[in-house]
Amino acid sequence: MAVTTSSASAQSERQALVKACVSRDWSKAIRILNSLLSQACTVQDICNRAFCYSKLELHKHVIKDCEKALELDPYNIQIYILKGHALAALGKGYDALQTWKQAYASVLDQSVDLKQLLELQDLLANSKDDSSVVSDGQIAESPKDPPSSMTSSSNSTCKSPVKTVEREKPLQRENAVASQLTQKTRSISLDLRLSRGIAQVNDGNYDQAIAIFNQILRDNPSSSEALIGRGTAYAFQRKLDIAIADFSKAILSNPTTGEAWKRRGQARAALGESLEAVKDLTKALEFDPNSSDILHERGMVFFKSKDYIDAVADLDTCVRLDKDNKSAYSYMGLALVSVGEYKRAFEAHEKALQLDPNFKEGWCHMAQSYQELAEAEKAVECLQRALSIDRRFVNAYRLLGLLKHGLGDHKGAIRELSAGLEFDKLNLECLYLRASSHHAIGEYANAMKDYDAVVNMDIDSQEKFVLQCLAFYQHRMAGLAAIEVAQKVSSTWQALRKTLISRSKSEAKGGKRSKKKERNNVISENRGGVCCSTSSSSDTSSSCNCHEEKSSSERFTLSWEDVYAIAVKWRQVSEPCDPVVWVNKLSEEFNTGFGSHTPMILGQAKIVRYHPNFDRAFAITKNLMLERKEVYNAANNLVDLSNPAKLEAIEAARSCCDLFGTVNEDFWIVTPCYSTAFEGNRSMDWVSSSSESGLRYKFLLSLL
Repeated sequence: MAVTTSSASAQSERQALVKACVSRDWSKAIRILNSLLSQACTVQDICNRAFCYSKLELHKHVIKDCEKALELDPYNIQIYILKGHALAALGKGYDALQTWKQAYASVLDQSVDLKQLLELQDLLANSKDDSSVVSDGQIAESPKDPPSSMTSSSNSTCKSPVKTVEREKPLQRENAVASQLTQKTRSISLDLRLSRGIAQVNDGNYDQAIAIFNQILRDNPSSSEALIGRGTAYAFQRKLDIAIADFSKAILSNPTTGEAWKRRGQARAALGESLEAVKDLTKALEFDPNSSDILHERGMVFFKSKDYIDAVADLDTCVRLDKDNKSAYSYMGLALVSVGEYKRAFEAHEKALQLDPNFKEGWCHMAQSYQELAEAEKAVECLQRALSIDRRFVNAYRLLGLLKHGLGDHKGAIRELSAGLEFDKLNLECLYLRASSHHAIGEYANAMKDYDAVVNMDIDSQEKFVLQCLAFYQHRMAGLAAIEVAQKVSSTWQALRKTLISRSKSEAKGGKRSKKKERNNVISENRGGVCCSTSSSSDTSSSCNCHEEKSSSERFTLSWEDVYAIAVKWRQVSEPCDPVVWVNKLSEEFNTGFGSHTPMILGQAKIVRYHPNFDRAFAITKNLMLERKEVYNAANNLVDLSNPAKLEAIEAARSCCDLFGTVNEDFWIVTPCYSTAFEGNRSMDWVSSSSESGLRYKFLLSLL
């Protein structure tokens, strides 16, 4: 029974040893081997422990274990190889060479592992100089000392020059061999340390990885591999500027290292430096044109910078090279929705989820596409599916909160966002959106608390900086708007209260007034609402306090502007992300051009609600340009288009980009719209305009 228990324990330890080695936990592996060796001392376990020590660069322990193993098995080539590497790592290149020579000489007439024998022969072959160390399977013997007859007599003060040279040759040869061997073994040691550092990065032990790469760079400051490794560790720690500096040094050290260009592109993309990121990733593709990984990265950068057409091109090429890349399929679906290719978009989403039904990010991306198409119920189903996979998935809670906020369910949005913040208390997007939801239902104290958290947060990207600026503005709006509304309501209530008290006293003295007379005394100033106002900004929204000075016999009244001012102010408070302004308080220049702007294309994104009208509007715009041969630029100056070449280009235009190229500046054109109820009556004007910002085009119609 005891033997069976011991056997089961040893078997369990063997399994644990394999797991420790697979996970690169060499310290744990050594502890397990110590336990096994205490039960039974075997050569293989000693060799395995020496190997684990070598991974931790504990070279003296390696040598000690190798010597112990050689006592048990003097013909084991693996032991000699390990010992030689350890000696070389300690700077004892000559001793390493002698160890490998001893191994080769001792195993030639033995039954040994041929693979290891060839490895040993390669080590010796790479360690020789012009003199052969290995020749026809034999070890070259070191030249013997010359015979005594070749030396000078005992009373000579110096040796013959010829004899001196002949005596020094063997030593020079051995030194050259040792030097070359040291370089070779140092290279091997460098590779091992690089592997160890990379393993630490992969395991998430970034500080340990950085320490290893620092040690390598002290010995070899221009090692591009170590610089890339350290930069990657810094990037995972979100120390992006330091990471970019390391990648840049690696590029200077070796400009043909595609990995350095790729890593720097990724880091720049994380900082929001899209143009620089695209340049680096494009350079990386020059060294590896068929890299699905780099195409995926560049496609992601294009997508985040709203260059959806290029994003689709890169991601489509990526999935052709790597048909199992679920992330590329998923992001391609989002990009295709933005350019209006809905069928292809959902085919891509479904392919991503077919590859991995538990791909939670894929379910969120599909939900975003459904949200763009205003299919809220399907979007909610997708997000609930993502949360069924991972209840701690904060992005799903964020998207649910965003969806409910958009549907006007602010309390529901607060619940979802609060649930997400339970798992990530510093999620900036969730905090900002929850603040906006509190703001919308008048919970100003909670709103300002969340706005404060956003404003005081450390940020690491341009997008987060924008949210921080918005939070700062909304924080002030929440406080000031709440105070202003409260003051207005308080002032109105006090005036009404004063009037009611006066009326009560008057009625007590003179009796009740007739209802008809009371109605005749009402001064009605509500004549058509805000859009009918012709007052200047100085007399708009006059204060209701002026009515408090009227005779107590008159009923208290509010002007239409006072009534609408409360509604406008409440709208400003309840919809903090939707600006509401008094049109008649704007400047006269702006007021004359103010209209209902209806974008159909923003950048490369096709606005789902209005884009079905694009083809018709685009055709009308082209016809007007061809008919009038002129348009207006942003400065409202005429731009002549009568040049035949320009007219041909307008006729051939198939996109906003083509049309913009015929004018080469922002422009607009207007056409009248005539009433169908009253023939010949011009009721309104429509303005068609096209503009460019970088590579993003905007096409819209405006109602004047």
